[in-house]
Amino acid sequence: MASSIVGEEIRAASPGVARRDWVGRLRRALRLRARLAPRRASLQVRLVIAFLLVSLVPMLIAAQLTARVVSAVFEKNVEIWLTETSSFLLNEIVSSQREATGLARFVVDHTSMASQLATGAGELQPSVAALLDVLGYDLVTVYSPDRGIIYATQPIKNLQRLPLGSESRLYRVDFGDHSAVMVAGVASFTVGDTPYFLIVGNWLDDKFMSNLAVMSSLDARLYYRDGSDFVEIYSAQPAAPPNRALPQAVRDRLETGPALFYDRRALGGAYRAIYRAVPGGEREPAAIIFCGLRSDHTVAGWLSETNLFAIIFVIGLGLSVAAGLLLSRRLTRPLRSLAGGVQAIAAGDYAQRVEPQGNDEVADLATAFNRMAARLGDLHNL
Repeated sequence: MASSIVGEEIRAASPGVARRDWVGRLRRALRLRARLAPRRASLQVRLVIAFLLVSLVPMLIAAQLTARVVSAVFEKNVEIWLTETSSFLLNEIVSSQREATGLARFVVDHTSMASQLATGAGELQPSVAALLDVLGYDLVTVYSPDRGIIYATQPIKNLQRLPLGSESRLYRVDFGDHSAVMVAGVASFTVGDTPYFLIVGNWLDDKFMSNLAVMSSLDARLYYRDGSDFVEIYSAQPAAPPNRALPQAVRDRLETGPALFYDRRALGGAYRAIYRAVPGGEREPAAIIFCGLRSDHTVAGWLSETNLFAIIFVIGLGLSVAAGLLLSRRLTRPLRSLAGGVQAIAAGDYAQRVEPQGNDEVADLATAFNRMAARLGDLHNL
């Protein structure tokens, strides 16, 4: 009893000892709390998650709108390009027919070769034959409505005119075992009282427009009406994939609706294509032009609205994570400095100080911590 009273008196008479005991208890309490505290996700991770949650809905909306706009612009540009390509094909046929007509008219008006060929008394003059070869014409024939084919540079059996629009002419040439289609120019002349026609033409095949044949991703075709059906008479890519028949839905739409329409999933999704109806003097189209961009050869195959949305969303998600990491690191750096300072004081380093950064609440907390550390150091040294 007496020793206890004496001990209390000694501790009361020694305030430095009491303060050191209080500091020691505080240090042990901080260590114990650090050991017993449950492990949770760091503040930086929680800030990044919160940033993602806040930005997720706006990012989804922005990605959807961007994908829709980009996809619509892309589809419109493809449609315009294919429309111009179909016009180019039709204009090329008309232009070739006009050039052939001019050449045939020149031969009739400025030479006697046509009359000689009509009477069966001659062959092509060497100069004319060389000119036709240089210009790339494949067939020259003299035809009479009464007598049929009088002369031809190739062994043909029959000619059938295929009207195409208001200006162009195509001819189906029968060889007996097969047939071909040519773009031809015609010049009429008479020998005695008998009318004749000089026909000069070249084949409508993959060599007709070699610049289109070089572009393997682009296919241009010409379907011509044969009774109640349409048959393919020209293709810039004869080795293109199968399923080349003209769909019935396309025929019905062009026969009853507008003369031009764009199909982003033509022929089972193999093409983005333009279909153009070519009149033949009647209400129904005489031919249909198909211009398609192959989906498996170009970026057009995967550039859909869904794929664009996924790409834009992933990019936006990555940017959001990067921005969240930068912002959270900037916010948590001062707090980590404070945590390090607290751990240093718990370990007995009362000289530890934290440098305040900025003028916000975290900087005020760092200043207060430095004051506390200085006070604890003073109490420890007493």
